[in-house]
Amino acid sequence: MKINPFKPQSPISTGMFAGRLNEISRLESFLFQTKASQPSNFLIIGERGIGKSSLLLFCKAIAEGAISIEEPKLNYLVIDLVIDQNTTQLGLIRKIELGLKMN
Repeated sequence: MKINPFKPQSPISTGMFAGRLNEISRLESFLFQTKASQPSNFLIIGERGIGKSSLLLFCKAIAEGAISIEEPKLNYLVIDLVIDQNTTQLGLIRKIELGLKMN
């Protein structure tokens, strides 16, 4: 029996994704497609505590070039935003502006 390392509100380190090479390569290929002006969309869904946030943090590390499965490394500017049903267009713009200032 394997222990689930994922816990709600506690993203894990990138090293815990060993054995998930196919999924990670697919996400990285979406980032390369975007760089080539052919963006793809993806949706990550799953039960609470299954590792969605941790996977997105891993994807962020790939986008920023801290980790690379394929070559060359990527070099995206990544901004973390929290949006909800109350976020207006102007509110979104302000959140993006704040995120850019923090980077």
